[in-house]
Amino acid sequence: MDITKKSAELMLDLVEIKLSMMQVNDRDDAKELSSLRACREELLKIIHSSKKTISSETFQKL
Repeated sequence: MDITKKSAELMLDLVEIKLSMMQVNDRDDAKELSSLRACREELLKIIHSSKKTISSETFQKL
């Protein structure tokens, strides 16, 4: 199954919404924040790559 650039952009929007709503209260929240930031960076790299479709295997690493 392939994931389109449009789908990656939608996932990026969802991650950014989650990031904007996060309140870090404990260590687990801090870990989640760090994971979301890393996910955001990976999605940005994918979106800005020259490929039009993305293998779903790429997202299994997220």
